[in-house]
Amino acid sequence: MSDTVLGPYVLPGVLHWIDEIWSPVVATETLSLTGAPLIQRSTRSGRPITLTGQYGGEDLCLVPRATVLALAAALDAATPETPLRLRLRDGRECWVIGRHIDGGPIEAEPWWYAELVQRGDAADYVITALRLTEV
Repeated sequence: MSDTVLGPYVLPGVLHWIDEIWSPVVATETLSLTGAPLIQRSTRSGRPITLTGQYGGEDLCLVPRATVLALAAALDAATPETPLRLRLRDGRECWVIGRHIDGGPIEAEPWWYAELVQRGDAADYVITALRLTEV
């Protein structure tokens, strides 16, 4: 398997698509005055794509701090008119923007090596979540 690519950024390691099974159908059901069900169905756009990584193990999405900051800025700037191309590890591709709910479009934590802990600086970060919306 290859890496995940978001815009110009190559994201190594394993990112799992946790909400891949999703339905665009939404429905409401109420009862009429006679007790008959009234069902309204519609479809929604904007499929959520949430990619999660793991903290620990060998398949970390470990990237330099500068890449995390640049990716966060790119996700903030992406709009439906100027989306980013996402290529998943299995080769599927789509156009996405950042999802600015549930904690924002990117979640990353410093990856602390023993020598960096002493300096109080982390050169690399582990991306633990990317929250995107397909456009």
